[in-house]
Amino acid sequence: MHLIIVSWSKFLREWDTLHLADLEQLYEGEEDAELPGTFLQPPATVAAIADAEKRLGIQLPPAHLELLQVTNGWPVGDPLDPGSMRLLPVEEVAWFADSCASMLDSWAKPLEGTPEEDTGPSIDGEAEPCEFMVSHLRRTLLISSDCDGDVILLNPQRRTSHGYWEAWLLSPQLPGAARYASLHHLLRSERASLQGRIDAA
Repeated sequence: MHLIIVSWSKFLREWDTLHLADLEQLYEGEEDAELPGTFLQPPATVAAIADAEKRLGIQLPPAHLELLQVTNGWPVGDPLDPGSMRLLPVEEVAWFADSCASMLDSWAKPLEGTPEEDTGPSIDGEAEPCEFMVSHLRRTLLISSDCDGDVILLNPQRRTSHGYWEAWLLSPQLPGAARYASLHHLLRSERASLQGRIDAA
Protein backbone atom coordinates (compact mmCIF):
# COMPACT_ATOMS: atom_id res chain seq x y z
CA MET A 1 0.00 0.00 0.00
CA HIS A 2 2.80 2.43 0.88
CA LEU A 3 4.41 2.19 -2.56
CA ILE A 4 1.11 2.99 -4.26
CA ILE A 5 0.56 6.00 -2.02
CA VAL A 6 4.02 7.30 -2.91
CA SER A 7 3.11 6.88 -6.59
CA TRP A 8 -0.05 8.96 -6.16
CA SER A 9 1.91 11.56 -4.22
CA LYS A 10 4.45 11.93 -7.05
CA PHE A 11 1.73 11.97 -9.69
CA LEU A 12 -0.27 14.70 -7.93
CA ARG A 13 2.75 16.83 -7.04
CA GLU A 14 3.78 16.84 -10.69
CA TRP A 15 0.21 17.82 -11.63
CA ASP A 16 0.30 20.51 -8.95
CA THR A 17 3.42 21.94 -10.61
CA LEU A 18 1.60 21.95 -13.96
CA HIS A 19 -1.38 23.79 -12.47
CA LEU A 20 0.94 26.47 -11.08
CA ALA A 21 2.87 26.77 -14.36
CA ASP A 22 -0.41 27.15 -16.25
CA LEU A 23 -1.58 29.91 -13.91
CA GLU A 24 1.77 31.70 -14.08
CA GLN A 25 1.37 31.85 -17.87
CA LEU A 26 -2.20 33.08 -17.48
CA TYR A 27 -1.34 35.82 -15.00
CA GLU A 28 2.06 36.74 -16.45
CA GLY A 29 2.72 40.43 -16.00
CA GLU A 30 0.01 40.90 -13.36
CA GLU A 31 2.07 41.90 -10.35
CA ASP A 32 -0.88 41.85 -7.96
CA ALA A 33 -1.85 38.26 -8.81
CA GLU A 34 -1.65 36.08 -5.72
CA LEU A 35 -1.29 32.40 -6.52
CA PRO A 36 -1.35 29.64 -3.90
CA GLY A 37 1.74 27.58 -3.27
CA THR A 38 -0.07 24.27 -3.78
CA PHE A 39 -3.50 22.85 -4.54
CA LEU A 40 -2.94 19.69 -2.52
CA GLN A 41 -5.28 19.31 0.43
CA PRO A 42 -4.65 17.51 3.71
CA PRO A 43 -5.27 13.77 3.44
CA ALA A 44 -8.66 12.37 4.37
CA THR A 45 -8.68 11.18 7.96
CA VAL A 46 -9.22 7.56 8.93
CA ALA A 47 -12.43 8.59 10.66
CA ALA A 48 -13.74 10.47 7.59
CA ILE A 49 -13.05 7.49 5.35
CA ALA A 50 -14.75 5.12 7.79
CA ASP A 51 -17.79 7.42 8.03
CA ALA A 52 -18.04 7.59 4.22
CA GLU A 53 -17.79 3.83 3.83
CA LYS A 54 -20.52 3.34 6.44
CA ARG A 55 -22.74 5.93 4.75
CA LEU A 56 -22.22 4.41 1.29
CA GLY A 57 -22.39 0.80 2.47
CA ILE A 58 -19.16 -0.18 0.72
CA GLN A 59 -15.41 -0.24 1.05
CA LEU A 60 -14.00 2.52 -1.14
CA PRO A 61 -12.15 1.14 -4.18
CA PRO A 62 -8.35 0.93 -3.87
CA ALA A 63 -7.27 3.68 -6.32
CA HIS A 64 -9.72 6.20 -4.88
CA LEU A 65 -8.78 5.33 -1.32
CA GLU A 66 -5.08 5.66 -2.13
CA LEU A 67 -5.67 9.10 -3.67
CA LEU A 68 -7.67 10.27 -0.63
CA GLN A 69 -4.76 9.27 1.59
CA VAL A 70 -2.68 11.84 -0.30
CA THR A 71 -5.21 14.65 -0.80
CA ASN A 72 -8.85 14.95 0.22
CA GLY A 73 -10.07 16.73 -2.91
CA TRP A 74 -8.29 17.81 -6.08
CA PRO A 75 -8.83 20.29 -8.96
CA VAL A 76 -9.09 18.36 -12.22
CA GLY A 77 -9.80 21.54 -14.19
CA ASP A 78 -8.89 25.18 -13.58
CA PRO A 79 -8.11 25.29 -9.84
CA LEU A 80 -9.19 28.93 -9.50
CA ASP A 81 -12.55 28.49 -11.26
CA PRO A 82 -15.25 27.44 -8.74
CA GLY A 83 -17.29 25.92 -11.59
CA SER A 84 -14.45 23.77 -12.89
CA MET A 85 -14.32 20.04 -12.24
CA ARG A 86 -12.78 18.87 -8.99
CA LEU A 87 -12.51 15.56 -7.22
CA LEU A 88 -14.75 15.64 -4.17
CA PRO A 89 -13.51 15.28 -0.61
CA VAL A 90 -14.55 11.95 0.87
CA GLU A 91 -17.29 13.63 2.89
CA GLU A 92 -19.09 14.56 -0.36
CA VAL A 93 -18.67 11.33 -2.33
CA ALA A 94 -22.09 9.81 -3.10
CA TRP A 95 -23.91 7.30 -5.25
CA PHE A 96 -24.71 8.90 -8.61
CA ALA A 97 -28.36 7.81 -8.45
CA ASP A 98 -28.80 9.50 -5.06
CA SER A 99 -26.92 12.70 -5.78
CA CYS A 100 -27.77 13.32 -9.45
CA ALA A 101 -31.20 11.75 -9.99
CA SER A 102 -32.24 14.23 -12.68
CA MET A 103 -28.98 13.75 -14.58
CA LEU A 104 -29.38 10.00 -14.35
CA ASP A 105 -32.91 10.26 -15.77
CA SER A 106 -31.69 12.40 -18.67
CA TRP A 107 -29.29 9.63 -19.67
CA ALA A 108 -31.43 6.62 -18.82
CA LYS A 109 -34.96 7.54 -19.94
CA PRO A 110 -34.18 7.83 -23.69
CA LEU A 111 -32.82 4.28 -23.54
CA GLU A 112 -35.67 2.71 -21.55
CA GLY A 113 -36.95 -0.43 -23.23
CA THR A 114 -33.82 -0.75 -25.35
CA PRO A 115 -32.09 -4.13 -24.95
CA GLU A 116 -28.66 -3.69 -23.42
CA GLU A 117 -25.54 -5.12 -24.98
CA ASP A 118 -22.51 -5.80 -22.86
CA THR A 119 -19.99 -3.15 -23.93
CA GLY A 120 -17.14 -5.15 -22.46
CA PRO A 121 -14.39 -3.92 -20.17
CA SER A 122 -12.08 -1.06 -20.95
CA ILE A 123 -8.79 -2.23 -22.47
CA ASP A 124 -5.23 -1.44 -21.38
CA GLY A 125 -6.25 1.74 -19.63
CA GLU A 126 -7.29 3.51 -22.82
CA ALA A 127 -10.59 5.36 -23.17
CA GLU A 128 -13.18 3.16 -24.79
CA PRO A 129 -15.81 4.35 -27.28
CA CYS A 130 -18.60 6.42 -25.74
CA GLU A 131 -20.81 3.49 -24.86
CA PHE A 132 -22.03 2.32 -21.49
CA MET A 133 -24.67 0.14 -19.92
CA VAL A 134 -27.49 2.05 -18.22
CA SER A 135 -27.79 -0.67 -15.59
CA HIS A 136 -24.15 0.08 -14.70
CA LEU A 137 -24.75 3.84 -14.68
CA ARG A 138 -27.40 3.44 -12.00
CA ARG A 139 -24.85 1.88 -9.67
CA THR A 140 -21.86 4.18 -10.19
CA LEU A 141 -20.14 6.21 -7.50
CA LEU A 142 -19.91 9.98 -8.02
CA ILE A 143 -16.47 11.28 -7.04
CA SER A 144 -16.34 14.67 -8.80
CA SER A 145 -18.24 17.92 -8.97
CA ASP A 146 -20.58 18.56 -11.89
CA CYS A 147 -18.89 20.72 -14.53
CA ASP A 148 -21.46 21.60 -17.22
CA GLY A 149 -22.80 18.04 -17.06
CA ASP A 150 -19.38 16.39 -16.97
CA VAL A 151 -18.76 14.10 -13.99
CA ILE A 152 -16.28 11.39 -12.99
CA LEU A 153 -17.83 8.10 -11.90
CA LEU A 154 -16.45 4.81 -10.61
CA ASN A 155 -18.16 1.62 -11.78
CA PRO A 156 -18.10 -1.30 -9.31
CA GLN A 157 -19.54 -3.64 -11.95
CA ARG A 158 -16.17 -3.57 -13.76
CA ARG A 159 -13.12 -4.37 -11.66
CA THR A 160 -9.56 -5.38 -12.41
CA SER A 161 -8.00 -8.45 -10.82
CA HIS A 162 -6.53 -6.11 -8.20
CA GLY A 163 -9.93 -4.69 -7.33
CA TYR A 164 -9.63 -1.35 -9.16
CA TRP A 165 -12.97 -0.04 -10.38
CA GLU A 166 -13.46 1.14 -13.95
CA ALA A 167 -13.53 4.96 -14.17
CA TRP A 168 -15.89 6.94 -16.41
CA LEU A 169 -15.88 10.49 -17.66
CA LEU A 170 -19.58 10.97 -18.34
CA SER A 171 -20.16 13.96 -20.60
CA PRO A 172 -22.95 15.29 -22.83
CA GLN A 173 -20.24 16.54 -25.17
CA LEU A 174 -19.11 13.03 -26.07
CA PRO A 175 -22.01 12.12 -25.73
CA GLY A 176 -21.67 9.17 -23.41
CA ALA A 177 -18.96 7.87 -21.13
CA ALA A 178 -15.26 7.65 -21.91
CA ARG A 179 -14.30 4.52 -19.99
CA TYR A 180 -10.90 3.88 -18.43
CA ALA A 181 -9.53 0.80 -16.70
CA SER A 182 -8.93 2.74 -13.48
CA LEU A 183 -9.10 6.17 -11.90
CA HIS A 184 -5.38 6.63 -12.40
CA HIS A 185 -5.72 6.07 -16.15
CA LEU A 186 -8.50 8.65 -16.40
CA LEU A 187 -6.61 11.26 -14.38
CA ARG A 188 -3.43 10.59 -16.32
CA SER A 189 -5.34 11.51 -19.47
CA GLU A 190 -6.62 14.73 -17.89
CA ARG A 191 -3.14 15.68 -16.71
CA ALA A 192 -1.73 15.00 -20.18
CA SER A 193 -4.29 17.43 -21.65
CA LEU A 194 -3.04 20.17 -19.32
CA GLN A 195 0.57 19.37 -20.20
CA GLY A 196 -0.28 19.64 -23.90
CA ARG A 197 -1.92 23.04 -23.42
CA ILE A 198 1.11 24.36 -21.54
CA ASP A 199 3.53 23.04 -24.17
CA ALA A 200 1.50 24.67 -26.95
CA ALA A 201 1.41 28.08 -25.25
